[in-house]
Amino acid sequence: MHAFTRETARSNVANLVSILATRSIPVPDAVQETLTELERVEKLAPKTIEHNALRDAYLDPTATPAAIDKIALHIASSAIRRSSHQEAVMTAAMRAWRTFGENIDTFIEALEHVAHEHIANLEWLAVQPDRDPVNMIQARRPEDATRAVAATNGLHDLAAMRALRAKLTGPGRTWPSEVAIWKDPAPSLRIHDADALTVTCDTIAAGGQLWWPTRAEAEAQEQVLIARAQEHARRQSQAFRAMHYED
Repeated sequence: MHAFTRETARSNVANLVSILATRSIPVPDAVQETLTELERVEKLAPKTIEHNALRDAYLDPTATPAAIDKIALHIASSAIRRSSHQEAVMTAAMRAWRTFGENIDTFIEALEHVAHEHIANLEWLAVQPDRDPVNMIQARRPEDATRAVAATNGLHDLAAMRALRAKLTGPGRTWPSEVAIWKDPAPSLRIHDADALTVTCDTIAAGGQLWWPTRAEAEAQEQVLIARAQEHARRQSQAFRAMHYED
């Protein structure tokens, strides 16, 4: 289940904007328009008038009946105006989030160079005979040690980037989970009982390919895996029938 709901849409959109700003990722014009509209709606929040204001108006010798009626109407309608405004803010926030999803590949491309740098460092680390940066320093390989640390940090950042990608995907949509990390998850299924860095490096060494695809690329690859699984199931079924029903 996605973390976004109508009730949390506003705070989550604000969180997305903050993360994108921290990463210096520009917001597309289409998204900015919805954020500007959200800000406009928020500024229309109804002002609160205390119930004592109506009493005070009656006690004010200069207050006219029209002025008193205006205050009474404001107080009587305050609850519906507040709830309607909250609904309007949630709707505007959902529209903004939906526009984030419609522009997902813009954000994917903006993060592409960072993702590729992290992946390159992890692919390099995967083929090292000793992946421990401390041992690299002791072996007088300070540059390699620095890169090994960068690979470890990059692994964590890739996880954060995938989480951001999931949030940016938009309401009612999910990122193809089977290909979220690996282009082909099969090698990763053979690696068990190790920390995340070891699993990642061992999977790469076993032929796994980390990637940072566009949505279209991820969906196309997911279909490839589905077709392969279906073909595998068909062949197993044929083999079973040949084994149990041959004359």
